Amino acid sequence: MDWETFLTRSPKYLNLGALWNVHPHEHYNNYVGINPPGRFQNKVIDLTTGALIDHPDTNRDIAFEPKPLPYSIHHDIEKPFPIPDNSVDRVHSEDCFEHIEISKYPSILKEIYRILKPGGLFRLAVPDYMNPKDRFCIEKGYDPRNDLHITITTYELLKPILEASQFKVEFLHYWKDESQFVMNDVDYSKGYVKRTPDNDSRNTQDDPLLVTSIVCDLTK
Repeated sequence: MDWETFLTRSPKYLNLGALWNVHPHEHYNNYVGINPPGRFQNKVIDLTTGALIDHPDTNRDIAFEPKPLPYSIHHDIEKPFPIPDNSVDRVHSEDCFEHIEISKYPSILKEIYRILKPGGLFRLAVPDYMNPKDRFCIEKGYDPRNDLHITITTYELLKPILEASQFKVEFLHYWKDESQFVMNDVDYSKGYVKRTPDNDSRNTQDDPLLVTSIVCDLTK
């Protein structure tokens, strides 16, 4: 799909970093995926030092490249969207922003705010590194299990950045501290999130919070 075709759609839903999570796949009706061209991202974390480095292998992430789907647009999420102000009904993003440097968040949020219609929703979901099984990554400053995770996302990190944007911000799921998980009701008809206590099959009765995400609604 191209941008001109996207602008003829109604409703207009974007899923940032969607890969295959696009229309007509289950839970993603009407969503058009926005995926970077060529490769998933341009930088990785050195798992020995935690340093941010240029992508060492241009072929390593071919598996992340979406097939040429009719509901996918290749576009660098860090760059402006070539569409008018107030033109998109909804923007969604799950497991994408942890692949982006935190310094880029304010400009991306500003651009998403610009393209959303008044009252439009941006639902953001990222890994919650305050989850007990992932908390060790905060002390290290990077995730030694995944060199594609550029930003170690937590409620404390995201809260001031999101609240400094123009959006009305509502955090729905997050670890507030080492012992308290906040879990408000989520209306998944406004954007499905796979990695939550509600939906992730890895969560069990014995361990209901094994896999959690920070889920936040940002409304224009």
